[in-house]
Amino acid sequence: SPEEEQVIISPAAQRNIEKFYCEDKAKVSLSNSVRERISHGIQSIYNNTDDENLTATTKSITSDLMDAIDQTIDNHIAAGHAFAAWIGPGEQQIHYALQRQGRPHELAAISELTGMRGFVMAPFQLSEAHPIVVLEPEELGEWTVPDQGEAGNREISTVESAKPTPEADYAQRFALFTHPLHHHPERKLVLSRKQSVPKLAGFSVGKSFLAAVARYIRSFVYLCYTPQTGTWMGSTPEILLSGERHHWHTVALAGTQPLRDGKVDEQWNSKNRQEQHLVAQYIHDQLRTLGIEGDEQGPYPIRAGEVCHLKSDFFFSLPDPS
Repeated sequence: SPEEEQVIISPAAQRNIEKFYCEDKAKVSLSNSVRERISHGIQSIYNNTDDENLTATTKSITSDLMDAIDQTIDNHIAAGHAFAAWIGPGEQQIHYALQRQGRPHELAAISELTGMRGFVMAPFQLSEAHPIVVLEPEELGEWTVPDQGEAGNREISTVESAKPTPEADYAQRFALFTHPLHHHPERKLVLSRKQSVPKLAGFSVGKSFLAAVARYIRSFVYLCYTPQTGTWMGSTPEILLSGERHHWHTVALAGTQPLRDGKVDEQWNSKNRQEQHLVAQYIHDQLRTLGIEGDEQGPYPIRAGEVCHLKSDFFFSLPDPS
């Protein structure tokens, strides 16, 4: 009736509701329990005008819609479908690409990517055992991300805590790095490590990905599964290359220090500035080698998770290939 209060749900929730209730339900795999909870929640929203109950119902639907997304991701991986999902810094839409039929292409050289479209997984060092893998999707789509606060409060089963690297082992590796730096054959080296940890019962790739999306809102967050590569997930604030037609952009991002009182620190020591300068100079030299004169801007500090980095932007033009 006209006297009844109109209940408004968020645009993000409405878009997800419309998507999950589209006629082509094959695009989203929901368990019966999640489907039933969402139906009851929507019905409750339109029958309930009590603010407190409405807030609780909306939160419940948000959680159920997140369950729907992570179930869809887990189901595609379990079925062996090549699948990728990603979201850019500050975006509200998770993009996804799905290839149900056939295996993704394997390429032996970057030049073979010319003319191809898809999601690319490329190793740091190409080899016969580790080729470039290109997922060519039959389906492209988007999921709207609910409120980041609600997304980040969900309980997830991940993996057991990684045991720290034994001190003696780390000291040996550290010595291998410091020697060439002290004797100057190398100017910058990065010491990385890997950990193998057991997976807990109930582990969900989808839930872990959505937790990363909620936490790293200033980064590019991605998930990719193919039969050849297995499952990879990560986040980075660093853009390798972006642009279209004539106008292109890349960055030099290096130097790391923690936030100060939750904010980006404007004061940087000489060690971090030198580290970032090495990367910026390398990119500048590579562009000049290719005959490209670009416009460099920076460096300036940016936030990435709980740390910050120094960043320089490089803008340049290239002939339009079309």
